Amino acid sequence: MSGLAATHPPGSVFWGYLHWTLRFARLGHDVLYVEDTGRWVYDPASTTFVEGGGQNAAMLAEALKTLEPGLAKRWFYRDGTVQTYGWAWADVVEFCPTADLFVHISGEWSVPKHAYVASRSGWFSCRSACYLALGVPVVVQDTGFGCAIPIGRVVLPFGTMEEAVDAVERLVADPAGHAVAAPAIACEYFDSDRVLNRLIDQAACRG
Repeated sequence: MSGLAATHPPGSVFWGYLHWTLRFARLGHDVLYVEDTGRWVYDPASTTFVEGGGQNAAMLAEALKTLEPGLAKRWFYRDGTVQTYGWAWADVVEFCPTADLFVHISGEWSVPKHAYVASRSGWFSCRSACYLALGVPVVVQDTGFGCAIPIGRVVLPFGTMEEAVDAVERLVADPAGHAVAAPAIACEYFDSDRVLNRLIDQAACRG
């Protein structure tokens, strides 16, 4: 199992990756969580990205242990300094070729509540926004949010099963392109400095 839990804790995306790992373990599979990105990581204490991931590794280890004691030592992580945590890299290299399945969460596919879709409310999940900030594209059922954020690349809406299949195929055809473009959309449309300032200005005008 591969993901970005340690790169961006401790929000909903963090727990999403770990619950995938937990589900496979509870189905009886021999699971190893691997995060070999070598990226800078988000540090909740300083609210910015840092090179070293020691604290994030400790958070990852504690969370896995809490969810399932059997997963306490079933993980590997490499941070922006190329420091590694958890399993020895040599053991990871030996284990991976024996795996029956390699799962990497490289995008989100989700269906919102019917009321959001039917009303064309423009609702967009905060979880999807978190995925975009991580460089992860999203395939989500259309609620009308195209009036507020760009769609068709990175944010791929669908209304029918055929459109959902087409969106996934477009994502698979250019995963790197979508991943590179995702953070820019998150910054432009969901960054708190932009969103909250605009909200305050609008509220002040109406007041």
